[in-house]
Amino acid sequence: MSVVTKPLAVALGLRWKPSTRMDVIAVDGKLQAAVGVVDGIPVVIAEAQTYIPLQVINSASKTLLLGTDWLDKYKADVLSSTRKLRFVS
Repeated sequence: MSVVTKPLAVALGLRWKPSTRMDVIAVDGKLQAAVGVVDGIPVVIAEAQTYIPLQVINSASKTLLLGTDWLDKYKADVLSSTRKLRFVS
């Protein structure tokens, strides 16, 4: 699951619909319900554009977290030692 905090969603002008997710672990590590969901948000990394749903959560920070489901779906490897994201084809 990928999430965006409400302050960032507002700053980006995103509109969300109500969410039924009650099992979101927030940026602070605490379990909470999602405020809403935004479908089909374009995410562009280098020249690769994908569309993902984002769960909107309450938080004081402006944060976007791509979930491991996104990494699995697009076969992306995070190379933390070199600070790179590699797409495996």
